[in-house]
Amino acid sequence: RSGKAIANVRAEVKVAMAQQATLVQGLMAEMKSQRAEIRMLIETIGSRFDEEKAAHENHSAKFDNVKMQIAALMTNGTLEQKLFAEAASHRDILKKQFEVIKRLEDWSKAQ
Repeated sequence: RSGKAIANVRAEVKVAMAQQATLVQGLMAEMKSQRAEIRMLIETIGSRFDEEKAAHENHSAKFDNVKMQIAALMTNGTLEQKLFAEAASHRDILKKQFEVIKRLEDWSKAQ
């Protein structure tokens, strides 16, 4: 009787161990699958980050280019102002010279 009981317990333990082994194999397969999904997500996030980084660098370069253009325009504007001021002073000098010439002509006519 006790031999039969021991055999039954052994059979139950074997069945339980087989069930546990199947469960562990299922869990291992699930973990592998999840690892693969996580790896794919990390790669996707990495490539998305690279795209965003490249886009940011592109925008940054465009922004720097615009800043340089604005600086050049401001410099040109300053040069234009200087040229206008210089032209105005030349114009004033020419006016004075013409006034002197006119006075000399008037004076020589009066003589």
